[in-house]
Amino acid sequence: MPVQRCTVHKHKNLLAHAPERLHDEITADYNGDLRGDPRENRTGRKAFVRKWRRRHRAVADSLDEAGEQLFALTRLPPSQWKSARTTMRSSGCTRSSSGG
Repeated sequence: MPVQRCTVHKHKNLLAHAPERLHDEITADYNGDLRGDPRENRTGRKAFVRKWRRRHRAVADSLDEAGEQLFALTRLPPSQWKSARTTMRSSGCTRSSSGG
């Protein structure tokens, strides 16, 4: 059975690897490159990693660590993708890292 990594937690992990002055830029890139249709965001992931390898390597390494587990939800019906992106529902947080 495939394992889906929580995209909310991964976003928090990325921020933890960078100085605060980079957080807004990381968030914008993460939301723009990786939060769209999961079938298409592998290209976005490559762009994200390429940029952040130059800007702050630990951020890129953290995203690489998650690997394909950030995209296991593509094996589910699209109607289940939103709920499969996060494990935060159990702690009372139902919003994605993009705020919606």
